[in-house]
Parts: sequence; structure tokens; C-alpha cells
Amino acid sequence: MTDDTILKGFKDYFDADIPPHLRQLIIKRFLKNLTDFANVLEKTELRMYSASLLFVYEGSREALEKALAREEEELKNSQEEDEDENDDDDYENGNSYGDVVGDDDDADEDDVGPSSCKPTNMKMIDFAHSYFAKGIGKDEGCLLGIRNTIKYLTMLLDVEN
Repeated sequence: MTDDTILKGFKDYFDADIPPHLRQLIIKRFLKNLTDFANVLEKTELRMYSASLLFVYEGSREALEKALAREEEELKNSQEEDEDENDDDDYENGNSYGDVVGDDDDADEDDVGPSSCKPTNMKMIDFAHSYFAKGIGKDEGCLLGIRNTIKYLTMLLDVEN
């Protein structure tokens, strides 16, 4: 990839059979992931060599729409549960902090099931040669890559509009 071909590479990657508004939603989600990741790296003295970011999204229109609807429903249910937990029953099923005793808080987030299929997902991979570098400062090279990815995805959004 070169400066001249990178935007086309991203465009090709996001060229699934989905409508433009859903493609834009996917790109915006990845931009949020990247921005959050960059904010963490800004505050972390870490060195990463040969690390990569893996971007995964549902490319089937029907499956994407179902996953988004399921995600919205789960968010709604989660908010309702939070409201219910904030009522005066903090001691009923848990400790004094309202935590439910005996729930499996260590559930593996990579378990595959109907509610674990996300419409989008970004993961850092290939980071075996990473280490904390106390006193050296943030990893400017890694941040440069993330900022450039943000720049190109933002450019892709502008082209989409």
C-alpha cells in the first residue's frame, strides 16, 4: 500500500453488499474504537513491534441488520436492568454494593452465542513483541499508525457523503 492506494484499499475492504448508511455506521464505529484506543495509548508507556489491528464487520446486509437490532435490544434490556437494580433492593440478591453474589463475572467474552455476535469488532493482534516501557513515554510510532488509520477512515467517510 502507498499513499496513493491506501484509500482505495480501505474502500475495497468496506465494499460489502450493504447500503451506504450502514457502511458509514460501521466506519464510524471503527473510528470510535480507534479514538478510544489512541486515548489509552497516549497515557501508556508501551512499545509495540509488529502489532496489528484486526477490523471485523458483518458484511451481509440481512445479518448486519439483525445483529444491530439484537444489539439495540440488548442495550435496552441492560438499561432497564440497571434501572431495576437501582431500586431499593441492593441487599436482596447481593452484597451492600448491589453486586449479585454468585454471578459469573468471569464469562469469556469470546464465547460464541447468539448475543455475542457483534456487528463490528476491532482487536489488537500479533502483539507478542510488546512490552511496557516505564520512563520512555508513549509509543509515537504506534500512535502515528492509529492516527493515520483515523485520517483515512475519516477521508473514506467524506467520500461516502
